[in-house]
Amino acid sequence: MLENLAEFIAWGLCIFGAIAYFFRRFGNYEWNTKLALKLVEAHRWFGRVFVFGLQGLIIFAIIDNFGFTK
Repeated sequence: MLENLAEFIAWGLCIFGAIAYFFRRFGNYEWNTKLALKLVEAHRWFGRVFVFGLQGLIIFAIIDNFGFTK
């Protein structure tokens, strides 16, 4: 169940990153500088939280699959 949630979060992170990249690359910086920088910073922090959460999920999956078999 958590793997499915992680997959949806990963897709959201990719789409959010594409939007942040678009605003950073093609945005009108005269008016949208703060918006572009906020999107990039939010994407960076969301990605860090996701990576740390995914590491915990991988450890949990390994323990769940192999840790309790005897």
